[in-house]
Amino acid sequence: MRRQVGWARFVYDARLRDGGGVLTAIGSEPMLTLTDNASTIVKEISNQLPDAQGLRITSESADQASFEVEPATSAEPGDQVVEQDGATIYLDEASSVQLGDKVLDASLDQSGGVQFALTLQG
Repeated sequence: MRRQVGWARFVYDARLRDGGGVLTAIGSEPMLTLTDNASTIVKEISNQLPDAQGLRITSESADQASFEVEPATSAEPGDQVVEQDGATIYLDEASSVQLGDKVLDASLDQSGGVQFALTLQG
């Protein structure tokens, strides 16, 4: 189950703090954030699939704005992890480079399919 999405990024640190409306991992650059809808949908997908702990976003190249999304059981070596409101997103290195200044949103289309969208933070 892979889905193409438009744009996004994430980082993990156990000591996240609120940086004026943009979550910032201490000692790093801004990271991807999730809307309430995205958090809810990511949690629902994870809960519906056996062994899924979150979603993994990958990109073939840091130069391409094309991403794949699939359920994941855990982070892979080199992944950055975003945890927000109980939702977990794993990012490979290429996608984390592209998505640091983005907000991930999600919605359901008329047929019940998930649609992801990215916007700039702030």
